Amino acid sequence: MSPHNVYYPTKLRKSLNIGRSISLVIGSVLGSGLMILPGLAYNQVGICSFYSWLGVGLIMMPFLYIFMIIMIEHPSAGGLVNVTYLLLGDKIGLFITYLIIFSLVLLVPIVGIIGANYICYLLNINNNLNILIAWFLLFFFYAYKHTRHKNIIKNTVNILHIIIIFLVSTYKFIDKLIDIPFNYNNFEKIWIGMTLVFWAFLGWENLSFTTEEFENIKRDFKRVVMLSFIIMMCLYLGLSAGVITWLDSSSSRTMSAPLAEVIYVALGYRSGIAAAIIAVLIMLININAWVWGPSRLVYDAGRKKIIPDKLANLNRHHSPHYALYILFIFYTISLLLIYLMGDKFMLIAIKQVNCIFLLLYILSIMGYLKSCNTLFHKTVGSLAIGLFILFLLQFGLYLILPVIFFVLIFIKNHFQKNIYKKRVKQGF
Repeated sequence: MSPHNVYYPTKLRKSLNIGRSISLVIGSVLGSGLMILPGLAYNQVGICSFYSWLGVGLIMMPFLYIFMIIMIEHPSAGGLVNVTYLLLGDKIGLFITYLIIFSLVLLVPIVGIIGANYICYLLNINNNLNILIAWFLLFFFYAYKHTRHKNIIKNTVNILHIIIIFLVSTYKFIDKLIDIPFNYNNFEKIWIGMTLVFWAFLGWENLSFTTEEFENIKRDFKRVVMLSFIIMMCLYLGLSAGVITWLDSSSSRTMSAPLAEVIYVALGYRSGIAAAIIAVLIMLININAWVWGPSRLVYDAGRKKIIPDKLANLNRHHSPHYALYILFIFYTISLLLIYLMGDKFMLIAIKQVNCIFLLLYILSIMGYLKSCNTLFHKTVGSLAIGLFILFLLQFGLYLILPVIFFVLIFIKNHFQKNIYKKRVKQGF
């Protein structure tokens, strides 16, 4: 076939069923959250980190109910960003689109670094190489962007079974959970921990980017969300308890590779190495999912002409290749910034991304409240938005960046209106 006769599709392929979707959402939500945050949260707020995980899980439940409803009604490669655009108007939609794309440019490289940390742990090499390894991991999945993800994601559930076995093997920490003090004076620490571990729940937005590719979204989507949430909460709470029981909060390995370190301390060297291998496999799935999802958002933004429409072009494998190219360039820049500014910048970036995604969730709930009619749905929506706004206030200075974005978008729209009025007066 000559190059001139090659067929280039204009729509994404519908290829997701329940099994593939659960694998994808677990790969998106579970990976980086499970692999590093239990250690980071323990380092930051100590034993209160367990309650931080529990707290975020509880406040996510009303939102996930709303999430299931609105994504079934409005499936799109734009995900929750598209929902906000449809239900709250162009201005809010434009604001959140730019803000989420910016946050993804920070998020995906950090996912790559977390995977690189476990490779460094496994091979016992200098952790200073993690940035370079992260770049190669991202490059690998971009180089093979044309492949479908069936082979890599179908193994996720089997890997999770092995992780559950490891966590059950550390049953000794269950007895120690009773000793965790629940002191009302520790509420501030719990909130601080929640602003950090919220990262572990961001993959729901990544799942929303793929809703246009579900074979039967009305049948499958609710089951996918509910089953995935139950699996993830069991693992998050289990590993958090294990980290608290077995590890030193100030250890560098606790912060960089907590899953492998818990298994190593509790069950011995060989088990720790096995856990590190599993962690690397999980992170490869996680990186793959985060390479896939954001490209769909950029594709949708190009389709709406929010950004250059060339980014909405698909290749013959139904892949938004130009979106992938431009994102990879920005991810490389982010990795360079993290290398130059150090781990503190990564911690700041995690909290900034959390703040932005929480704002997206709040806006999507506002859109839901605007469109729903029944008292029950309005009650659930009001509960969800109340909890999220209370949580958002804990981010403090991290709210400055979204405000700056909003002001810039407002100025841009005002400037464009003035240009349009001048052209109308001049007869154009």
